[in-house]
Amino acid sequence: MALKSVLDGQEEYESLPEAIRDHYLEDDGKFSLSVDGATKRENELGAKVAEFRDNNVQLLKDKISLSGQLDDVQSRFSNVDPQIYKKLISDQAKLDKKDAKVVTNSDLSSQIQEAVTSAIKPIQAQLNESQEREAAAQSSLEKSTFRNVINKASVEAGIRTEAIDDVLGRATAAGFRLHEGNARILQDGIVKFSQDRPDQAYTITEWLVSLQRDGGGHLFKPSVSTGDQDQVGQDARLKSGHLRDPSMKTFSRNLEGIASGKVVVNRSVNQGGN
Repeated sequence: MALKSVLDGQEEYESLPEAIRDHYLEDDGKFSLSVDGATKRENELGAKVAEFRDNNVQLLKDKISLSGQLDDVQSRFSNVDPQIYKKLISDQAKLDKKDAKVVTNSDLSSQIQEAVTSAIKPIQAQLNESQEREAAAQSSLEKSTFRNVINKASVEAGIRTEAIDDVLGRATAAGFRLHEGNARILQDGIVKFSQDRPDQAYTITEWLVSLQRDGGGHLFKPSVSTGDQDQVGQDARLKSGHLRDPSMKTFSRNLEGIASGKVVVNRSVNQGGN
């Protein structure tokens, strides 16, 4: 039987399994599926917990009242004769017998806590599961975004396609993490700044320059040049200035200048923007 959000009458409602009926609320002869707030069963449990609590609180008040009466009797008849004393003993026994039926404060708290815990346990389990799914989704999104940031910088720097995963692992080991949409190194919660440009954050591009110098040259495409002579033409190495829509080779040759901020890359709109 397909689950309907609104049932036309009592007969259709009673044809549902009992566990499902608890999730419908009656309104003028029709039954609607409750998707927000407490279910019928949860409301019933809440009412029972409230009744149980009120009854036990009243019993505790009765105990306090009876105890006060007993103290008053003992004070007023402390010097009575034995016959009266025996009477008081008999009265005391009666009070003790009645007093034994009163729930102690410790028992009351324990029973109320147990009933409340039992009532909210299913709801708490659903909340925990929802929070776990949300945390997992957030973690997956952050990992995917971080990978994309590293991939983009690696491609622009001339990293070989098959070496990009290697660079990702090295960047992670170097301390890079996703921070406000960028790859940054955090030191005691503070973003690490560039040595060449102390007013700006240390970037993944700068790190790739050091990677190329410090034994990572095999990760770059063969077209990447590390020579020291300036060249003329499209593939020239600039000391400063602008590069418009540079080729991969030109970008790689000017990687150090780009990282230092002395060389600025400009891209046309159809090339993906600045």
